[in-house]
Amino acid sequence: MRGALLPPQVTAITSTRAGSLAIFIVRRILWMVPILFFVILITFTLMHLAPGSPWDKAGSRQLSDTVVNNLNIRYGLNKPVPQQFLLYITSVVHFDFGLSYQYQGKTVSGLLLESWPYTATIGVLAFLLIIPVGVGLGVLAALRQNTRVDYITMGFATVAASFPNFVIGALMVVAFSVLAYKGTGGNFFLPAA
Repeated sequence: MRGALLPPQVTAITSTRAGSLAIFIVRRILWMVPILFFVILITFTLMHLAPGSPWDKAGSRQLSDTVVNNLNIRYGLNKPVPQQFLLYITSVVHFDFGLSYQYQGKTVSGLLLESWPYTATIGVLAFLLIIPVGVGLGVLAALRQNTRVDYITMGFATVAASFPNFVIGALMVVAFSVLAYKGTGGNFFLPAA
């Protein structure tokens, strides 16, 4: 008897489809916390196991020992590893990712906030493209079950879901920028002759 030990209000909620779905979604969201923690822990551990330090070579010149020591003190790298990890977790929880090494005088959080509208636009456009295509292919496969159309559709869906996003991204960059640039004769603003 499922839910026998739960209060009657919770049992009433979980007995409906919407309640079961809500519980499922909340459970999945709560599982994100330990997963994110372990991803951060593994990344932090791997970065500390990697040989060298962030200050080994800055450009083409070697930094002096005094400069390296000052940088270690500034960024807390002179502290014990467990204390460094706690400082890192605290910073991540407060969305304080420090200063950017590439863009002088800018914070990483500020750079993320600047690029957020572009990322959201791409995400919404991808969602608007994927939903009709995915639902359409699913309906097509369901209507033509166990036919060549079903196998091709499911094969395409399996291959598309199996490709890592960074591979698809690189292929899209090649397809939409390099090939488009060559197709216009080297000029995006003039049609190909």
